[in-house]
Amino acid sequence: MTKLLFAILLLAATSCTGSEERTYPKRRAFPRVETYAPEFRTDTAGSVIFQSNAHTGKDRQQDNWLSLDYPKYKATAYLSALEFDDDKSLAEAIANRRQRMSLNLGGAVCRTDNFRNGNGFDCELVTTGEAVPTPVQFIATDSLRRMVSCTVVFKETPKSTDSIAPIVKALEDDMYHLLQSLR
Repeated sequence: MTKLLFAILLLAATSCTGSEERTYPKRRAFPRVETYAPEFRTDTAGSVIFQSNAHTGKDRQQDNWLSLDYPKYKATAYLSALEFDDDKSLAEAIANRRQRMSLNLGGAVCRTDNFRNGNGFDCELVTTGEAVPTPVQFIATDSLRRMVSCTVVFKETPKSTDSIAPIVKALEDDMYHLLQSLR
């Protein structure tokens, strides 16, 4: 009997660590999509040349329109390159595009980065981290009355900003690279 009592006490003493750690179920997380590697190819739209992500599919509807498909992200970048005969027409097109971009955001808070690339294009990159179908958009113009614009559109409206944050960052990086290479 004493051996049994001793075994029970020994088992009880070794099974209690005194630790306050407790296990809890982990919160539900959204699956993360592996982003495309930053590898680029040369593309054209109209008279402009630029670099786009080499892993995207592309579809050309017209010479000055190009769609870049991101299947992993379930998103497409719709890009157009237009030329205008006079400054007034260019200014009207820029104003129209800015209004369209604003409407695409649907009141979401956004960040706008303005810069001039090494080839003389004035670039305006607009991004939002909010769950909207159009998280990344841009306009670029040069001194020759050319305007390049692009809107990235998710095929499905995102449910959560957490689920799309890495994708939006990758898309923003690709569009920034595209704008820097624009010539």
